Amino acid sequence: MFEYNFDLKTELKIYKKVGNKNGFCNYSEWENYVLNKYGNKGYTESSLKNFLHYLKKNQRVIVSKKESWSSTIMPMVILIITILSTSVFSIIGVINNYNDAINTFTDEEFMKYSGYSVEMIYSALEQNLYSGMYFYIFAMIIVSFFIIAMIMFMTSKIGEYNLRESFYYDYIQIIKSIIENKKNKWRNMEK
Repeated sequence: MFEYNFDLKTELKIYKKVGNKNGFCNYSEWENYVLNKYGNKGYTESSLKNFLHYLKKNQRVIVSKKESWSSTIMPMVILIITILSTSVFSIIGVINNYNDAINTFTDEEFMKYSGYSVEMIYSALEQNLYSGMYFYIFAMIIVSFFIIAMIMFMTSKIGEYNLRESFYYDYIQIIKSIIENKKNKWRNMEK
């Protein structure tokens, strides 16, 4: 909101640098920056209250977004476990099918009537086993990378929203203190 000399991107950049070499050394220095920006200017109590409500509205939006993202983490973890366990059981199924087929084809009478050699059938079964296992392993790897990327994205969003929530909370506290100081100042002037 430019009428309050408040640019969210700029203020967030400043807030992120609190405690860093390139920013304010500590919270108190940053707090003094905000106090000087809004306390010493000609902002009326009414305009500061409007600004305070603007900040509170934005804080509520951020909290809501953070809760939405946070509530999706657990279903994603369950999805990962489900997909990986399904893939593991699919691999086990492929191995069991291979073993069943081996047991079936080792019957000498069946081999005699089929006309195929044992080596040829074993080779075909082995190829089928490996291709099935490779498919499921490849699918597990691709899905795992995708889900891990999604979780990393989600946690970075939640971290961003945590920072913004803290930023709004701190800004709101400072603006409240400015309003309270102005009220006290005006009360003392009336006496």
